[in-house]
Amino acid sequence: MSHLVNLADDVYEKLSGLKKLKNASYSEIIREMLNQGENEKTETKKDILAYLKTLEKKYKNKPKENISENIDRIIYG
Repeated sequence: MSHLVNLADDVYEKLSGLKKLKNASYSEIIREMLNQGENEKTETKKDILAYLKTLEKKYKNKPKENISENIDRIIYG
């Protein structure tokens, strides 16, 4: 099944160049780019989770403050 998609001229030129370079169809080029974007998103999610884990370890033994009683000191220093 095929669909009509309107593209800006510069985008069409880049897609056409990739199509010729890789000797692939437009669908294959777009699919590859979409898959690459999904992989980058997953890596970013992993990076964020790893960072949160390091923060958890860093502050694990820090005593908790009673924020409601010390709000001015916490906000204004």
